[in-house]
Amino acid sequence: ESYDEPNNPDFKKNPNSIIAQNYTLKIPRYPEKAENHQATEMDAFGLAVNGVVLYNQDAAPGDDILEELHTFDQYEGHPQQQGAYHYHTEPVWLTETLGDDAFIGVLLDGFPVYGPVENGKTITNSDLDAYHGHVGPTADFPNGIYHYHVTPNEDPYINGNGFFGTPG
Repeated sequence: ESYDEPNNPDFKKNPNSIIAQNYTLKIPRYPEKAENHQATEMDAFGLAVNGVVLYNQDAAPGDDILEELHTFDQYEGHPQQQGAYHYHTEPVWLTETLGDDAFIGVLLDGFPVYGPVENGKTITNSDLDAYHGHVGPTADFPNGIYHYHVTPNEDPYINGNGFFGTPG
């Protein structure tokens, strides 16, 4: 697919190139709430259903995420210096393709990540806890499960104050 610059007057072309990566991510099959919630690191802290890794809301040390947002492509992703393409915010290609309420990935604690809409309502930070999620039924877990939501226009975008569960 061709690359289109996003409709952003402050867009800055990312100087990095995408390079194939090999990851080993350990994700619990049966996630549970953690007794001691761990902070997310500045690396892959989850995986989108298209195989692209998820990074937290922080930019590289010495970089400002609000400035880095201007290097995102039309799907809201970009490569870092070692070539790892990743998302810090809503993976737009996935929500456009699968739906705003779709299951779009999983964090390393095993809990699912969904798009910015639930039951026809756009989710905001005020609907979510400190970890950027809540418990409730989803299409994939009709009996309910803790799950995260992306909030495309509100920091922390994917995850708040660390993992709700214990990462693998």
